[in-house]
Amino acid sequence: MSDERFAVQIGRFQFSCDAIARMQVERGLDSDQLLRQLVLDVQPRARVPVSDFRVGAAGMNAEGEVFLGVNVEFSGASFAQTIHAEQFLVSLSRTRSSSPLVKIAVSAPPCGHCRQFVTEFDPEGNLELLIGQEVKISMKELLPQAFSPLDLKVTEPFYSRPLILSSSTTLEEAARIAALESYVPYSRCRAGTAVKSVKGEIFAGSALENAAYNPALPPLQAALVSAYAGGCPPEDVVEVVLCQDTGAQIDYEPQIRDLTKALSGGDVAFSAIEL
Repeated sequence: MSDERFAVQIGRFQFSCDAIARMQVERGLDSDQLLRQLVLDVQPRARVPVSDFRVGAAGMNAEGEVFLGVNVEFSGASFAQTIHAEQFLVSLSRTRSSSPLVKIAVSAPPCGHCRQFVTEFDPEGNLELLIGQEVKISMKELLPQAFSPLDLKVTEPFYSRPLILSSSTTLEEAARIAALESYVPYSRCRAGTAVKSVKGEIFAGSALENAAYNPALPPLQAALVSAYAGGCPPEDVVEVVLCQDTGAQIDYEPQIRDLTKALSGGDVAFSAIEL
């Protein structure tokens, strides 16, 4: 077993372009075949206490880096709190890179929710999708006549700077940094969340809005994606901090409080600060 494949099994969710090149040689696969295989490798890491339906995703960005994603469900929370595998993948890639995804492989056809979510950074529908082991299709074919940011005259880039935290960054500072990097062209309510693990590690995520509103990814889900990709599963989160603009028409606090109560049996500290 290669080091890279073992890394997927123990929780690695990102691979450099050099690592991908090595894996292609080791496995004798082209890039499409490798992405499909990585989907199978990561799929068992999905967290599905409700559906028991595991979804895996793998995406390559314009620089050749590869990111992985899985679906994450929360027992005791509403369906609306679920993180879809494609959302996991996109959020992680945006948090760790400024280069947009150009190709995505998934284990099952993306639901309508995810097709709309992906359209936010691919309004022209040029993204390539690999579904299962055989299907290859463009986003334009998968979602024709899509409603996109262009319909609302939004041209703000979805990808910005990677979200970088130092070892000295506090939980509140991490939430603030994440809020400043949020993608919120519709509400203008900048929001970020930071979580602390039982080991004292800090992870953060930014709100990602969508032209259709409901497919947006809240900042706590984005932070939980960062945490899980960094080795901290949801049940190991012990503290959550939300940072958001005041006086905005959108308020993430009620939704985040609800999900926080479903983490670790509700034994998670929560606080909210102003940006």
